[in-house]
This record gives sequence, structure tokens and C-alpha cells, in this order.
Amino acid sequence: MSRQDIQEILDILNKVIKTMYPDCMITPVGGYRRGKEFSGDLDVVVSHPQETVANNLLKDIVEILINKGHLKHKLFYGQPSAKNKKDVPSELISSHKNIMDNLDKCFCAFIQPSTQICRQVDLIIAPYSQYPTAVLGWTGSKQFERSIRNFAKKERKMTFASHGLFLNVVPRRRVCVTSEKDVFDILGIPWVEPEMRNC
Repeated sequence: MSRQDIQEILDILNKVIKTMYPDCMITPVGGYRRGKEFSGDLDVVVSHPQETVANNLLKDIVEILINKGHLKHKLFYGQPSAKNKKDVPSELISSHKNIMDNLDKCFCAFIQPSTQICRQVDLIIAPYSQYPTAVLGWTGSKQFERSIRNFAKKERKMTFASHGLFLNVVPRRRVCVTSEKDVFDILGIPWVEPEMRNC
């Protein structure tokens, strides 16, 4: 998909989601956020400041997209875990580094109106407190994220994942972050713009 194709889909998602939930935060991540000219799919992290709204967000968004004729097929819907990993298509596991995080998600076939081509759109729902780490984790690249995880573990005795930053103590403790930059600051590494994370 070109950036123009992605923008067309983002405009639809923004309109549909913001009509239902004006306070939603919607951030395109993955290769698009890193400035790539072409992407195989579109990853979008969505959150809402109210926990009660966030709990039903995925269901509500998917239902309205189906009703409006935008969403053709659900490739995966729910929250993968070690227990139900067998239900996730292997091609999705190999192409999505964060599929086994603790975030609700729907990988779907989305019909692009101008071309009538089905595009893969991955909707990732993050609780408000996990929104910054979800955006950082799903922005990528795979190598960049691996480097952050390894640095956090080896140098800071912490665990970084799309669903949070944790102190490796017993019991494990979540570190409060309010932005992507917080994660960099807490880990003691310089801020890297998304466009510079293509490694």
C-alpha cells in the first residue's frame, strides 16, 4: 500500500471511530509511522481515556465497520495468549512481532473504497495507561524493538513490551509512563524519531 492508500483508510477509520467516541486517540504505527513509502498492511493503535469505554472499544469499532461495509473479513479477533496461540494463523504470527502481547486486536480485511481492494488493517486496542508503550512497541522496526527489549533487560533489569514497561522484581511491577519519550527517559537512552527506527 502506498501512503496515499493508507491515508484513505485512515480518514475512514478516524471518521467512523471519532463519530462514536470523539475522545479516542488513534495512531497509525508500523512502517507508515516510520515514514516508509509502501507498507504491506496498516497497524493502528486506538485508546480512550475512560476505562469503561476502552473495554468495549474493539467490539464497537469492528461492528460499525462491518455494518458500513468497510470490513470484509476478520483474520483474527481477540487477545492471543499462549493457551490459544494455536488458533492464530501461523502467517500472522511470523509477520507480527507483537501478536502475542496482552492487547485486544482485530486483524481484518478492509475494503479500500477507491480501488475495491482488500487491505490488511490491524486494529490494536490499548488501555489508556498502556497507550504509550503500545504505540512504541507497534511502531517497530522489529530490530529496533528487539534492541530496546534487550537493553531494558540487560542494562536496566526491566521488561519492555507493547503492553507496558515493568521492573523485574518479585512481584513484577509496572512502571507508569505517560508518553513514548518517558520510556526512553526511564531507560536512559536518547529519543529516536519514528522515521529513524528503520533498522
